[in-house]
Amino acid sequence: MLLPDTAVNDLDDGIFKYFRQKEIESKRLSEDFVSCKNEQLPNKLKLTKGGKITRVGVLLFHDSSENFCTGGLC
Repeated sequence: MLLPDTAVNDLDDGIFKYFRQKEIESKRLSEDFVSCKNEQLPNKLKLTKGGKITRVGVLLFHDSSENFCTGGLC
């Protein structure tokens, strides 16, 4: 599901930094893969569709992701 009113700029820089740190530490993703601008990372992770961020992307990177959960969709 896409969230058309939410842009990558609405996502939390601190969460991006934490995500990169944990992915590099765990070696699930390489430093080369995650070393890109915040605007590029959701696309590389397949969390965008048609240039719009998906619900999963918002739940992962937004500091108030609970505001985007409705009903049983979380």
